[in-house]
Amino acid sequence: MAKETVLDDGADIYQRRAPKSEKQKFKELHGRDKWQYFKDYYLTKLVVILIAIAFIGYFFYTVLAPKPETVLHVAVANFGFPEDQVTKVQDEFSSYLNIDTEKEQIYFDTSYTLNESDYTSAERIATYIYAGELDVFIAPESQFRNYAVSGMFSPLSDQLPTDLYSSLSDCFFSSALRVEDDETADNATGPVSVYGIYLDDVPLFSQYGTFKDRPVLGIVASGTHNENAVEFIRYLFEQ
Repeated sequence: MAKETVLDDGADIYQRRAPKSEKQKFKELHGRDKWQYFKDYYLTKLVVILIAIAFIGYFFYTVLAPKPETVLHVAVANFGFPEDQVTKVQDEFSSYLNIDTEKEQIYFDTSYTLNESDYTSAERIATYIYAGELDVFIAPESQFRNYAVSGMFSPLSDQLPTDLYSSLSDCFFSSALRVEDDETADNATGPVSVYGIYLDDVPLFSQYGTFKDRPVLGIVASGTHNENAVEFIRYLFEQ
């Protein structure tokens, strides 16, 4: 039966139309309609993609980018310093050594607290010592002597040059070494050496007044930056 229509079989309404692409739809829009279409269909996807790119970039920057090499690691226990004081020490000693802070850094860490109820700091210190990543240790005398008797520090006679050793002789802390496992700092029977330096009078500590438990510094025997450790002592005493 013939079609009851005046339109030719080739008319547009009888032709199968290909669906418009998103690009074509977007081109046909104008003004606010175009912006609304963009928000409805693309904005969320774009934000997600940008966040993903930023995250990936941050990951590569923090994980894969080269980090400054630590050329001196100082651990300070039981003496809290304001953050600006910590930064000042790191910046001043970096300048003192004339290092490029983009490639090398000084790590002056005052976050350690040694006491009988919390062994977290003691475990961190032991880990750094075992790994050879701790160069200088500063603690109250009552804590310092427990480490000294165990052989944690290098004798200062082996580390300090003659001029510095002589000038600091009035500040020395001496200790015997433990021979038997049950010996303590009070009854150790091993050889006696100078393992520490009292820091009461250095500007970094004297500004906070008198200490009942005097601060003592030692050079860690397993440390790898002994020369910088010696220079740090010069810096503290302004020698």
